[in-house]
Amino acid sequence: MAGGPPGPYLVVGASGPTGSEVVSALARRGARVRGLTRTPEGGERARAHGAEEIALADLRDGPALARALEGTAGAFYFCPRAAPDEAAVGRAFIETAALSGVPRVAIISMLHSHAPIPNHLASLEVEEALGRSSIEGVVLQPGMFMQTLPSLEELSESGWVGRPYPVDKLLSFVDLRDVAEVAARALIRDDLVNGTFELCASGMLSIADVAGLVSAHLGKPIEAREITLEEWAAVRGEAFSSPYRREVYAAMFDYFRRYGYKGGNGLVLRHLLGREPTSFEQFVARGGKSARAPITKEERQ
Repeated sequence: MAGGPPGPYLVVGASGPTGSEVVSALARRGARVRGLTRTPEGGERARAHGAEEIALADLRDGPALARALEGTAGAFYFCPRAAPDEAAVGRAFIETAALSGVPRVAIISMLHSHAPIPNHLASLEVEEALGRSSIEGVVLQPGMFMQTLPSLEELSESGWVGRPYPVDKLLSFVDLRDVAEVAARALIRDDLVNGTFELCASGMLSIADVAGLVSAHLGKPIEAREITLEEWAAVRGEAFSSPYRREVYAAMFDYFRRYGYKGGNGLVLRHLLGREPTSFEQFVARGGKSARAPITKEERQ
């Protein structure tokens, strides 16, 4: 691994928001990327972000996953959130990677993986499985992705931004692109091996702060609202495909209602990037995220 690129490096979820950013970050460094998707259409999206190879496989299909991992120099793993079998899928991925001879796996977990929230605890199980494996592992624990908020176009049209907890609760945010930069480094360089890293932009923001920053950028008032879980789901396009999925989001938002989502220390991310982490102001100034496309079944599951 010390020689760096070319690879190939397998990227799970290469057609989705998170994996596609990691594909792009690796490709910019000259690494050969093998994008893992479940459909040919997803493969085309992964190629558009820089993947040279496409592997079609479901994470729950062990033989297909082994074929996808064969001959790779490393793998990036990110399980779709709020899947009832999230922990089992993650453990199986790490076991399959080890049996396939993959030398290194970098995973995205989450900040506060120890919190009493079902999908956080599932992420913690995956962290522990990686720590017990023979593979070189890197665990990334990001704060809340800035990209989880509606696009500027959507906010301008609706005139409000809201979550199912008080608008003054402080939250730790991070730009997904910054996290992808660190994930790429974790795969192609040796200096992060066996480390666990909390990735946050400097400072914390409330939904009221977000509304104020977006208002200033758009030149029109954007209201901060505390909304219900059902209202949030309608805005996001979340259908709660299982009772477990609804339980996860209800528990997560209750945790934020009680404690916020503390982080806000940019020291680690600043060191890893070699620059200041992207602030929310900078994220908004560059245009935020593009208007939300419909969430595909592949990305949701």
